[in-house]
Amino acid sequence: MELINVKGFVLKEQTYKENDKIVWILCENIGKISVLAKNAKKSTNSSFVVTQPFSLVQLNLKKGKSFHYIFDGTLIKNLDFIGCRDSIFYLTYFFELLDIAFSEKDIIDRNFFKFLLNIFLMFEVPEINKNLIMRIFELRILREVGCNFEFEYCYYCSNRVKGSVSYFDFSLQNVVCVSCRKLKEFKVENRIINIMRFLGTVNVSSILKIKVSDEDMDFIFKINKVLLEQNLVKMPNSIKFLGGY
Repeated sequence: MELINVKGFVLKEQTYKENDKIVWILCENIGKISVLAKNAKKSTNSSFVVTQPFSLVQLNLKKGKSFHYIFDGTLIKNLDFIGCRDSIFYLTYFFELLDIAFSEKDIIDRNFFKFLLNIFLMFEVPEINKNLIMRIFELRILREVGCNFEFEYCYYCSNRVKGSVSYFDFSLQNVVCVSCRKLKEFKVENRIINIMRFLGTVNVSSILKIKVSDEDMDFIFKINKVLLEQNLVKMPNSIKFLGGY
C-alpha cells in the first residue's frame, strides 16, 4: 500500500453519512485535495483532531478512486482565538479565499506555501495589523490566479507613472498616466500606487515594521476587492465581516 505524505491547511469540512466527513486540504506541492475521513466526527477518533478547519496538519494518505483516505496524521498547528476573537473573521476570510482561488489538483508552489504558512502564523502575533496582512495576502492571491496587474508603467505609453496622481483601468488591470487617460479610469493617488507596489513584493517577516494609515488601507481594499471580483468565480461570504460590503 503506497502512502502519500502531505503537509497542508484544512480549508473546510462537510458531513458525510453519520460519523464521517469530507475535508478539503490545500497541500504543499500537490494542491487542493478532498479527503474522506472515516468516523472523524467522533471526538475519540484519531482523525478528529487532524480534520478541524483552520488547522495546519501533516497526513499520510491512501489514494482511492474518488477520495484520499487518512491513514494517520499529526496536528502541526491550530490557532487559539480566546485572546483575540476578531481573528476568527480574518482567518475565515483567509481560508475561504484560498478555497475559492484554487481548484483541486492546482499545483501549489513551495514558495507560495511558505508564504501562506508565514501569514497563518502572523494571526497569533498580538500587535500585528490584520488588515495589512489581508491586503498583502489578497495581492499575492491575485498574482497566483493569473491577475497580472501593473502599478508602475502606463499601459499605453509604457512610461513610468509620475506626479501625485495617476489612474487605474480595471478592464486592463493596469495603471494609466495622466497624459494617456481615457476618462474611464479610476483616479488613484500615486502614494497608494506606490504602497500597493511595495505590498505586492514585501517579505512577510517585515510586516511589523510597515505603517499604512487606515484611510489608505481602506482605499487599497476597494481596489483589491474589484480585482478579486474580476478574477474569482465568486467572492468569499466572509468579506462582509471585514467591511467589504
